[in-house]
Amino acid sequence: MTAPIQDLRDAIALLQQHDNQYLETDHPVDPNAELAGVYRHIGAGGTVKRPTRIGPAMMFNNIKGYPHSRILVGMHASRQRPRCCWAAKPRSWPLKWVRQ
Repeated sequence: MTAPIQDLRDAIALLQQHDNQYLETDHPVDPNAELAGVYRHIGAGGTVKRPTRIGPAMMFNNIKGYPHSRILVGMHASRQRPRCCWAAKPRSWPLKWVRQ
């Protein structure tokens, strides 16, 4: 059994152990003009128009105009990611969250 998730760093470390759940880039990205477009291309799709692909959570490590800042997108873009972090079975994860 894995250790419980205590913070975002723990959750990211857990996602890194699962295929196709986490992607990281050091390529410079403009948060106003590029970031959403890059993530949409990777597989985010959006929340309005369905069906969309479910892409990985993605960490942008090099944000233009914001030195020493990072942006994480898509952490909760699928039901599988929170379920993975809570180590819950598909039908029980909402109940596990409510009981905590």
